[in-house]
Amino acid sequence: MANTTVSIFICFTANSRRRTVPAAYAGNSKLKPLVGKSKNREFPCPGGVYYIRWYEGKKQVWKRVGPDPNDALLAQFRQERVLAGEALPSEERSPAVRPTLTEAIESFLSERSTQTDARGLARWKWELELFAEVCGKRYLADVDRSDIFKLIAHYQKKLKSQPRTVFNRIQSLGTFLSNCKHEVEFKFRAVGHRKGGDIPKYVEPEVDYYSDEELKAFFAAFRAIPKHSCTSLLGSGAECARHLRPDHSLDILLGSLKAFRLAG
Repeated sequence: MANTTVSIFICFTANSRRRTVPAAYAGNSKLKPLVGKSKNREFPCPGGVYYIRWYEGKKQVWKRVGPDPNDALLAQFRQERVLAGEALPSEERSPAVRPTLTEAIESFLSERSTQTDARGLARWKWELELFAEVCGKRYLADVDRSDIFKLIAHYQKKLKSQPRTVFNRIQSLGTFLSNCKHEVEFKFRAVGHRKGGDIPKYVEPEVDYYSDEELKAFFAAFRAIPKHSCTSLLGSGAECARHLRPDHSLDILLGSLKAFRLAG
């Protein structure tokens, strides 16, 4: 049996943090204007916007309504009828609305605010607002493949991001677009063209190494100290190397050599 429950929430900003809470009712069929409720406590939500939420299977669906509580109740009633399988009269059907990219981002953040902490929400907000700025398009429906490559170029050239960062950020953008049910001809999950993906392939950084001259100097210094000191030095160096990165182990040994020679 389909879930026909539609809930009303208020999204607002308090202390520079975005919050989403259930709307407070006055009786059974009227909302208290811009008043939210959490943990059995009611409080004002100045500047808040009403959203309705329902489920399609296990997926939450959010729809922005506006600041008017009566519009929120009407939207709830209409959506409940739709979920119940009723055909709405033509005059009651919502006109086709072309959502803006800003509205889509707000709706997505409202949903995420119920699923993640403040730090995670701030990361989503920064990434999506950056995309809107780089993209420069008003409507979500106008976002296409070229806008994603614009964002990739921005991360690479303007922000000097590493390939792994670019990969993660573009995958996040794919999650947002999928949530908004906006299909873009772009393969988000595959990496590199050889696997049929469009996101730049992650390349391991070039490994640092010691030159021949540095190694010759190291072994020459080793020959200049007594054998028993070398044995002790190798043991201490190996112990240090267990707790440090491999590329630091030679530096440790060279420093220890100086200490041995000074002691001698």
